[in-house]
Amino acid sequence: MLSNIKSPALYMQAAFRAQNPWCYQEKGKMQQKHNAYVFDFAPERTLMIYDEFANNLFERTACGGGSTAQRAENIQQLLNFFP
Repeated sequence: MLSNIKSPALYMQAAFRAQNPWCYQEKGKMQQKHNAYVFDFAPERTLMIYDEFANNLFERTACGGGSTAQRAENIQQLLNFFP
């Protein structure tokens, strides 16, 4: 699912797709999954995607602009939403 994805938008879309509610019937009762986990076995890709995603949201840091501190702050803000 995450194989060779380089686009931050496609990466996040694929990750959130795993969180769709899934219901199934077991012993006559309707069950629903409560958790979804996404494992990416390419940590360098995850770090690059998060950097691009967090910093391309702001004009001052888009396309590699801005200071290291500004870029780190943007990443920290994004990580607050992705535990």
